[in-house]
Amino acid sequence: MLRILHATAAAVAMLSLAACTAPGGIDPAAPIAVAKVDQLQGRFDAVQPYAVMLLPYLSVERAARLRLVLAGIERALIAARLAATVADRRAALAVAEQAIARVEKRPAG
Repeated sequence: MLRILHATAAAVAMLSLAACTAPGGIDPAAPIAVAKVDQLQGRFDAVQPYAVMLLPYLSVERAARLRLVLAGIERALIAARLAATVADRRAALAVAEQAIARVEKRPAG
């Protein structure tokens, strides 16, 4: 009788743990995507002060465009951090990476 109780308890524990994971198991891409968000955040943090420093020297249109690009990068990084799916996170990361590359290449817009 005691063995049946132990087996039942073990089965219930295993089912409880199995309910916590996705049907396909834990997604191995999730930690990689989080690391990618951190990497892009670091690149943005490195280039953003220099881009802001240039704003007074740009024309009104170019300064507005640069501010818009910087705000877009911030939104894309936030969206990547809060994404519900891996596909959403990858899409936000692609947007952020392209915009950061543009600012790194030519901060004046």
